[in-house]
Amino acid sequence: MVERRLSQYTDNDIRFLLETVNPGLTSRIETIKGDPEIIERMLEAESGKLFQRVMFGEKQELAAVISPRFLFEILLRRAFVELQRRSYTIERTASQKIPVFDSKEVVEFMADKKMLKYLADMLTSFTRTESFAMPVRVRRGI
Repeated sequence: MVERRLSQYTDNDIRFLLETVNPGLTSRIETIKGDPEIIERMLEAESGKLFQRVMFGEKQELAAVISPRFLFEILLRRAFVELQRRSYTIERTASQKIPVFDSKEVVEFMADKKMLKYLADMLTSFTRTESFAMPVRVRRGI
């Protein structure tokens, strides 16, 4: 489990995070990438800055630098912050917008960090397929 937590962000993801939060920290990337709690606190505290850079920064830089998983986590964290400020979400039909007063339940659901990471993983699974081969011996011989 710990190995998964440490490897969920690429070096470029962490570099992007540090450049956004405090460019002076980029020289300490090796130390910081080994501590998932520091990364988690930075993501939580600076979700607004990260969102601004993702949305209004150089698009070419973004596509070449951060992983889809990191992008989805930034977007989900920003959605969580926005939903905390609202008492409803909007459901759209073909001809109208309907307010649904469910944001409290959605915020409670997303407050669980494991759930937020699960959602990011699910979204990432639609961007690329991770595959591998595992040999299984069924019987003697080939």
